Amino acid sequence: MNTSDQFVQAIATEVLSRIEERLSRNKRIYTLQEAALYLGLTPKALRQKVAKDEVKPCCFDRLLRFDIRDLDDYIEANKNFETV
Repeated sequence: MNTSDQFVQAIATEVLSRIEERLSRNKRIYTLQEAALYLGLTPKALRQKVAKDEVKPCCFDRLLRFDIRDLDDYIEANKNFETV
């Protein structure tokens, strides 16, 4: 990876970190898009995890919403990744 790629990666990492920090401080319930961003997934991938009962949603007015505590539990439960 060249220097400019490293610089861009560092900026992207910092921006994502700041977004995640703001989201976590300001509210408890997230939309599908916000939860996917928080987990580093696409909305489609998050829907698939919900369908497989890997992530617990909250349903308000027939819309998928996600409790930040459940998202954090999912992250904690999946920290020990073993390479194949």
